[in-house]
Amino acid sequence: MRIDKTRILITGYKGYIGNHIIKSKEFDTVDFIFFQGDVREISNWERYQNESLDFIFHAGSPAANLDEYTETYIKESILKGTRNAIALSNFTGSTLVNFSTRGIYNSKNIYEKTKKISYVETINTCDKFINLIIPRVYSKDRKKGLIPKLNTIPKKDMHRNIQYITITHFLKRLKDGIKNDNDYILFFPFRENTIEELKEIF
Repeated sequence: MRIDKTRILITGYKGYIGNHIIKSKEFDTVDFIFFQGDVREISNWERYQNESLDFIFHAGSPAANLDEYTETYIKESILKGTRNAIALSNFTGSTLVNFSTRGIYNSKNIYEKTKKISYVETINTCDKFINLIIPRVYSKDRKKGLIPKLNTIPKKDMHRNIQYITITHFLKRLKDGIKNDNDYILFFPFRENTIEELKEIF
């Protein structure tokens, strides 16, 4: 697929990863359509049924600082949002790119558990899809999660290892993955550093 001829509907474009995608040189020739409204509402998706779409990038769900949200909101935004994205993907014949965390293999919190359900539902009910398996994504401008807290972490925790990828690596891997469009599952190899080392890097 020629990336410069691609039309992509993207959810979560105001978030950390989505914002980097739409501003990236890797995607600077793509025609982005910015999803408007609550992803939980099917009516917000139906307005895009007549669009000629190649991909739907579904990156719109809470992913950091989960204590800011209720469990109900987390579940509904992930499950209803994904189901609505699947319905639009099937209707338009576009490929759904579902952003999934590596945490689906551990499922330690409500976000990871619900993401696992959405991952499986995508496999079972979507005609054309790529499930992304993403570790933590870091850059110097990351405003949530570990990076802005590096200077406040206790010394006793500085030796802990963290698995992650940089935003630059993420964007290149994503572009290459959808360009080839051969796999249903797209894994993102990760780096590993101690928190002390991350302070020096970021």
